[in-house]
Amino acid sequence: MLTTVESGVILRPTSTKAVQVPKQERLLNISDVARALNVDPWTVRRWLNEGRFNWTAGNRITGAFKTGPSRTHPWRIPQSAFDRFIRERQEERGQANE
Repeated sequence: MLTTVESGVILRPTSTKAVQVPKQERLLNISDVARALNVDPWTVRRWLNEGRFNWTAGNRITGAFKTGPSRTHPWRIPQSAFDRFIRERQEERGQANE
């Protein structure tokens, strides 16, 4: 069973915890992100484990999440987290070129 979106909250099937995501947020998987960035899926996994698709909003960490507690559960990356990752990456490259 994959994640379900109800009223803008993503419910994890094996947990009572929920991650706040806007109602119509598109959720990407590792393959989607790897294809869009033209990188290997293992690179995306490494970035996820490094927390590159997460940020702090108030006192909460938001962004990418696993659909369950074990390491075999798949990752989901909200479109907003992916877009933010792209912007930050472009800014880093822009500063490096200056």
